[in-house]
Parts: sequence; structure tokens; C-alpha cells
Amino acid sequence: MWYVIYAGGGKEERTLKLIKRYLANARVDETHADAPHADDTHAGTLHAGDTQPLIQDAFVLYSELPWHSKGTWSRVTRPTLAGYIFVKTRRPQELAAQLRSVPALTRLLGSSDSFTPLSAEESKWLELVSADDQHIMGMSEAVKTGDQVRVVSGPLKGFEGNIRRIDAHHRIAEVGLEFMGRNVTMRLGCEIIRKE
Repeated sequence: MWYVIYAGGGKEERTLKLIKRYLANARVDETHADAPHADDTHAGTLHAGDTQPLIQDAFVLYSELPWHSKGTWSRVTRPTLAGYIFVKTRRPQELAAQLRSVPALTRLLGSSDSFTPLSAEESKWLELVSADDQHIMGMSEAVKTGDQVRVVSGPLKGFEGNIRRIDAHHRIAEVGLEFMGRNVTMRLGCEIIRKE
């Protein structure tokens, strides 16, 4: 399942590198009877003594945004949710314990007695928008008809209902999303390519 680590704004990439360095060899014995298997897709193929990586995937999600400087438009990448690292693990308690060895602020999000995975809807969204190996949400392209916006390409396609506002001049969409139980607004690249 996907979980979220808070690393502090502006420190997510440095912290991700430290996590990967310090926990690169962290493995867990998945054959223990008491091992919590939130995602049992491989449970039938494990044998006694088999170990699996503690972290199956970890990344910072970036967005490609338009940038206007000295009369020229270009594209830059910025963290989509500043301060957050997404991590896939089957053993959140063990991950939280291992994070103590990382010399940086790292906090696996959850309540005082458990760690909260992303909901099924949040996980689906995360896997859709970060499908490439770089984990960069590219620019979306949209067509505007009156007050309605239809996204024709890019990561916002199918998420038009989440768009709160589009700043056509700056090519930015303000997108509302429920993230870890609270509403957040993200600024994502979206260009109106046509008005009808």
C-alpha cells in the first residue's frame, strides 16, 4: 500500500536520497505468520526464509509548470505536494522504526496508534498521474466551452471535476483534491489550447 512521509518543505528530494541510501538493504521476512499483508498479491509465492524489500517504491511527485521569464515561456518542475514523499510498503510499522536511522526529519503520516495508507481513490490517482519513471506530472491541455473545461490530454484528463479555476494567462489550473483526509489545492500546468 502507498503511505506518505512528511519531510518538510523544500527538503523532500534530499530526504528521499537519504532514505534510499540508509534503507537500501532493509528487507523483511514476509513469511512470518504475524506479518500484516495489506497487499497480499504475492503471498502465495513466498517460501520460508524469503525476504522482500521493505520499500517497494519511493518518490517525490513533481509537476511540470509553465515559467515566463524575459518574454519567453519555458517549463520547470516543482514538487506537486511540497514536503511529501510517497512510499510503497507492506510493513508501515517497520518502515516507521527504520526511518529513525535516517538523519533527516521523516515522519510517516497517520494517527498516534497507526499509520494511514492512501485511500483507494488517492492510490489510483497517484498511480495514474505518476505513470512514468520520472514521476513528473506533465502539462495538461484543455478545451474551454463557455464556463466548461474539457481536458483532452495530460494528467488532469478525467479529473475535470476537481478543477476549481484555470488561469489561462499563466497556464495554471488550481485543482482541489482530498489528500490524507484534508482538502488541498494544487497548482498544476494546464494550457487552454482552444476556445469553442
